[in-house]
Amino acid sequence: MRLKYRFGKPGTAASLGKELGGSLKTYIDQTRDTLKTTSADTAHWATLAFVQFAQGDYSKVARISGTVSENRDITGCDQCLARAFAIVKEHAALLDTSLPVPYTYQVFKPEDSDLLAKHVPAGQDHDQEFYLALDNALLLLYSVAWNASEQDRPHLLARQAFAQKLMSSK
Repeated sequence: MRLKYRFGKPGTAASLGKELGGSLKTYIDQTRDTLKTTSADTAHWATLAFVQFAQGDYSKVARISGTVSENRDITGCDQCLARAFAIVKEHAALLDTSLPVPYTYQVFKPEDSDLLAKHVPAGQDHDQEFYLALDNALLLLYSVAWNASEQDRPHLLARQAFAQKLMSSK
């Protein structure tokens, strides 16, 4: 119900062609240099997590994200990306079991702000901060997947409308 309320609203039409558009393209271009060293395997896991989340298969997303965030030796991802997978895992597990917003939850650190698509405004309430962490985590996974896994781009283009809604949600 929470996701339907947040993402079920009509948004701007996103191009489903062969190119990214709008603010999503701008964000991906801004993070390209920082994320170019991400391994293809990690990028593929990011694609799987993003696509499965967009489809609503939260138990699968929790398993995928947990595997990556807990075993960085295999993926070679940095701390910020590991945090993104951990945040997505936490949210997916909560959504899968229909639990409310927890009192404490994982968020990005201030030093991660250069890689985040949406910045936390001062004075934001508990629920907004919780959902903003998810938006940023999913968008970071999308950017990693786009920038480091060219073979996964058709799957990402098919979910571009979802990513665009994440970019424009408040």
